[in-house]
Amino acid sequence: MASGRMHKLGDIHMVTNRCEEGRYFMIPTKIINAIICYWLARALARYGKGIEVYAFCFLSNHFHMLLRDTKGTLAKFMGYFESNVAKAINREIGRGPAHFWQGHYDDQIVSGEKVFWNKYLYILTNAVKAGLVRRIEDWKGLNSFKAALTGKPIKGKGLNRTKFHNATRGKIKRKKSDYEDSYEFSITPPPRLEEMTQKERKKEIYRMVKHAEVHYLSRRDTNAVLGMAKVLSFKPTYRPPKIAKRAKRKRFACDTIAEEIQMLKAYRAFIWEYKKTFAGFSRAAYLRFPFHGEWPEGSFPPGCHFPITQAV
Repeated sequence: MASGRMHKLGDIHMVTNRCEEGRYFMIPTKIINAIICYWLARALARYGKGIEVYAFCFLSNHFHMLLRDTKGTLAKFMGYFESNVAKAINREIGRGPAHFWQGHYDDQIVSGEKVFWNKYLYILTNAVKAGLVRRIEDWKGLNSFKAALTGKPIKGKGLNRTKFHNATRGKIKRKKSDYEDSYEFSITPPPRLEEMTQKERKKEIYRMVKHAEVHYLSRRDTNAVLGMAKVLSFKPTYRPPKIAKRAKRKRFACDTIAEEIQMLKAYRAFIWEYKKTFAGFSRAAYLRFPFHGEWPEGSFPPGCHFPITQAV
């Protein structure tokens, strides 16, 4: 785990990643949607204890998720989810064991009510902002909008390849449908809306989403949207002519500049403590003498998939 990660319990994270070279590996066909939904639900069931998912969307070549980590399981959850989605989709589109993601996922810590709602609506209406459809209801890819309105759990179903492989040893024929697993998870109501009834929450989310759609469409002037027919016509290995460069994302998104500066100062102190401890253990290992150091809270010591947390 990279030393730059800082996961403190209770933080809200906006997680983003993009397919290798911006290619359209996640074109929203029924099969690809089913693969992503299955592994998202399975990853949450296995490593998502304490993760509250507020919103997510998957476009043809990238995804966004807004979630809160209360148990320090985000890194393990993301590693399991991304690796299995990559293998499953590569297998489906015939790419073999090739690179799928552009790199490690971006993780932005969100602090403040105003910026939370900006990120929340940005994610729900991302297909509209990208100029793919005029209404989020028209987007055929995986999106949490419908689940946010209905309050119903999202169900993922897929083949458990390990069970199926073990059952078919010796060339014994089995039905794949007998070895399918199903998982489900629910979307967490956003802060300020959790006390509302589902009907009230639906009305408020719908109102905000439609307002955001109008805003994003107005920025396109007379430019027409691409439309789902065109989106589905691309090949999964299509490489866009203008590849989006991996922009340096701000590590923190805050309501005020003063708060962001304060968090950046705390982050620099965190990095200094991490490097100091890392250097101490490295030198001790080289000279073969004991070293007693403490990793800073929220850090990932080398080889660890869970962050250092304060004892309760």
